[in-house]
Amino acid sequence: MGTIYSFRCPCGYAAESLSVGYGFLSYSTGLSCMPAYCPRCKRVVLAKYRDPLHTSPKQTDADDLQPGICPRCHQQVRYYDDPHLSDPSPTTGKGWDISCGEFRMPSVGLFCPKCKQMTMEAFWEGLWD
Repeated sequence: MGTIYSFRCPCGYAAESLSVGYGFLSYSTGLSCMPAYCPRCKRVVLAKYRDPLHTSPKQTDADDLQPGICPRCHQQVRYYDDPHLSDPSPTTGKGWDISCGEFRMPSVGLFCPKCKQMTMEAFWEGLWD
């Protein structure tokens, strides 16, 4: 089961509700969707992520987009588990992590695509499957 997050920054930037993690049908492929920054689109996007801890991933014909690629512009993304995209010691917020398998990122002190500061936060909205 995955989790739905929104991303907001005090500068006014907001990313739509993003369905993070595995769903019922995607688990057997070893591919999940994780938050990433697309330098070309200058947006927070969901990009396919192959978890190295997942055993026996099954490739399907539906896997037309490779992990690490922006679904909008098809360029390389940077996942938010990259330490350069988060403040290691945020002073505000909840302080919990977003994680799935080996992927782990903070929920506060994230790089904002609009203002270029480490002030964006992730907000839990619900679950999906």
